[in-house]
Amino acid sequence: MAQARDKTLQHIAEKALSESVVRLELWCPDTYHEYVISFDVDNPTQYPGVESVDQPSNKIKTIIKQLMKHASGFFVDKDTIVTNCHVAQGVDSIEAELVDKQEKFDIESVEAYDVENDLILLKVNGEGVPLTIGDSTEIMSEDVICAAGYPNGNAEIIHGAIDGISSSNQRIRMRIGTTGGSSGCPIFNSNGDTIGVDASGNDAYSFAIPANALKALINKDRESLPLKEWQKLPNIRAFTEKKEGDKLQKEGDYKKAIAHYDTAIQLKPDMVTAYEGRADAKMELGALGGSMEDILTIARLKPVQFRFSNFKNYFSWKFSWIKCICIHLFIKLLAFIFGKSGWFRFKAHVKIGRARTEMKKGNKTKAKLIYQEAIYDFTVAIHLKPKVAGIYNCRGWTKYLLGQHETEEDDEEKAQQLYQEAISDADKALQLHSKNSKSKAAYYHTRGTAKAALNDHHAAITDFNECIRIRPKKALYYDDRGLSKKAIGQQEDAEADFAKVEEIDPDFERTP
Repeated sequence: MAQARDKTLQHIAEKALSESVVRLELWCPDTYHEYVISFDVDNPTQYPGVESVDQPSNKIKTIIKQLMKHASGFFVDKDTIVTNCHVAQGVDSIEAELVDKQEKFDIESVEAYDVENDLILLKVNGEGVPLTIGDSTEIMSEDVICAAGYPNGNAEIIHGAIDGISSSNQRIRMRIGTTGGSSGCPIFNSNGDTIGVDASGNDAYSFAIPANALKALINKDRESLPLKEWQKLPNIRAFTEKKEGDKLQKEGDYKKAIAHYDTAIQLKPDMVTAYEGRADAKMELGALGGSMEDILTIARLKPVQFRFSNFKNYFSWKFSWIKCICIHLFIKLLAFIFGKSGWFRFKAHVKIGRARTEMKKGNKTKAKLIYQEAIYDFTVAIHLKPKVAGIYNCRGWTKYLLGQHETEEDDEEKAQQLYQEAISDADKALQLHSKNSKSKAAYYHTRGTAKAALNDHHAAITDFNECIRIRPKKALYYDDRGLSKKAIGQQEDAEADFAKVEEIDPDFERTP
């Protein structure tokens, strides 16, 4: 019985992909204008007929096709499709395609939208087969469902089941595993009726907007606004700014994220999700007072009635506020213990650890931003205590680490600047610290590694010699000297250093 039901759903979904479900190609500012401009500058005569970036040739469109973003939508009227608001926000243009029929449609206008339910109706210059919209109040847990859309731009039919209704936002919670590009695709029940519109997901569940919200939007008075005019509406701009803030926060650029959240809140002062994002970003930056204010604003704008069924939601903001207070008090205690300069040094060292972790995960952009924040914290610490040699060395070493990142990203000019600054910081540390000690060896090591990165290996070896003179039992110093000797062709001497590394520490591994 279940197998027959799955076959029926599969057939329904296949038919929908052929006649009703469209793949949306989203031309975004960062992947459209900027790329075309740079492409045309580099190749001014290769593609004649390109009058402006607003009218690129088909050849250029083909070249940058892989840079497009994708989403899904489906016909609810013969010339009208539905997708998510978040899909249409912040894009320059949208093109819809019935892939099986190789029919492409331009978007003529925005007919209606519902920001709160994340739905938008778009009129197209073509026709498709409207899907049947079901009654979402009749859904039950464990109902069999399937989604038909374009995750990652490719047609896919995904089977799953209803898990329940999310009480926090009245979304249909599904065990179905839709991914990026599925946003806006239909969710079918076993009868072939559309009972929801896919909107978001996480590692555990996918979420859909109930079909009854879509019915209400279809019955709403039409507005017929051009897409670019719709983009300029204050509440739409607010959601676009919030989306950009979320993107930047995910990348670790919390300061820029907060600026976008600020703009979103100015445009839409009751936008709870913008306050939530800003509160998280402020907490990451240690601005706990501001974070607490945002949390309290969220509680005022989004009061939750106490019920046992929503126990978690009722107490979530209170737990967040208490967490802020506890962290704030803990930071005050640490600042008191270490002093202001020591506190900034402590923060910087924590950030270096976080940056290395992000680098191992492959999040290079986020790691770079965290390294930059660490350098800023060391700079503040130096301003507070300008005679402490160790702070200069720590800043120099962080600049060296960031320089390695820039080298990997092929920005040699920026990398060399950072290596030179690392040498200057190490010079200052050595100037301030006259005694031969473990610390002084570390300063020589920072300067030596930066010189080696600049291919000044003879000077680097001189510094590594000083490191070894002060700390002859440190395997790392022999290893770095061996690498520099190898780079200038002193193979035998290099092998002797590597042998010494093995003798001192057989388990030695370089830390990236």
